[in-house]
Amino acid sequence: MTWDEGDFASDRGCCRLAAGGNVAAIVAGGAARRGAVSTAPYDHYSVLRTIEDAWRLPELRDAACPCTRAMRDLIAPGVP
Repeated sequence: MTWDEGDFASDRGCCRLAAGGNVAAIVAGGAARRGAVSTAPYDHYSVLRTIEDAWRLPELRDAACPCTRAMRDLIAPGVP
């Protein structure tokens, strides 16, 4: 679950392709690593890339950018 309360007038994004400040996210489910907390910068493309990698799909648009980090530190070990 993620929601965006960022201010698009700001350029304070977490990552190269993001703007608008910080966005909170909660990862839940069988593939989520229990109790994991990450301070790594992610954006909406990170969510997309994480799903694409898990399902072995081709990465689309900015999710394919080498600058986009998948959210691997929030996924349980052994989950693709």
